[in-house]
Amino acid sequence: QAYLVDPYLFSLRITRDPQALDRLLDDLRQRRFSAVILEHAALDLAVQDTFPEPSGSRFLMALRENYRLAEVVDGRPIFRPR
Repeated sequence: QAYLVDPYLFSLRITRDPQALDRLLDDLRQRRFSAVILEHAALDLAVQDTFPEPSGSRFLMALRENYRLAEVVDGRPIFRPR
């Protein structure tokens, strides 16, 4: 089952409801996703449109702690659970 996060809509959502980010971070910490695929190979670019600071830093920390870069396909990094 796929979970797609539209960067623009999600940025609006977490601005209005900061708990939405907390739920996503909890899912990352529990490794609920078999893969996390980002739009840009540069992680800072991948999160800057989606996560207003400090949300972006929190997302990257949870991602790095619980997922590893498995491969890059068509410029998109694919992370798999550790």
